[in-house]
Amino acid sequence: GPALFEEAAALLGQQGLPSVVAERLQPWAATLILSVPPAQSGMFLDRQLYELARNGGKRIVALETLGEQIELFAGMQPSDQLALLRQAVGQFHRLPQRVEEMTAAYLARDLGLLEKLARNSMGDDPRLAQTIGQRIVIDRNARMVERLLPLLREGSVFVAVGALHLPGPDGMLSLLREAGYGVSVAY
Repeated sequence: GPALFEEAAALLGQQGLPSVVAERLQPWAATLILSVPPAQSGMFLDRQLYELARNGGKRIVALETLGEQIELFAGMQPSDQLALLRQAVGQFHRLPQRVEEMTAAYLARDLGLLEKLARNSMGDDPRLAQTIGQRIVIDRNARMVERLLPLLREGSVFVAVGALHLPGPDGMLSLLREAGYGVSVAY
């Protein structure tokens, strides 16, 4: 209802988004913005990796299109979009702590903890968590690995994906191992 949108608009303002823009966002778009902490350096990690590769003359290939990423959320039922927005608003103030926990799990190479944190971040509604897990993680993992395999056959490849795509039986690491590839940590 209106209270949710007012609270979301206030939090979006804290993220630096003008209210005139926040008022026009679809619930899924507001959710995405509220689910990512602002980059402290002014440049988020994905952009930093992109710039390093570009400046190093590396070939850059996207494993997903922008349209595919938008459709993941825009194609959700409106009730699910609102539930996700409600969840993002409710968890907004825990976002820095969640990012720290996930970063620590990633750096400790603790994929089990990373998977647990990912599940916990999907909220208390089992049906919605299942929908999100399937659409946002599992389906994307399969698509990205399918597109990655031909690139791997060409030779050495550096791949950067979100940490939530790594763990679990449907994670990219497992899917790559099933395809016969060895996977190693790059840091």
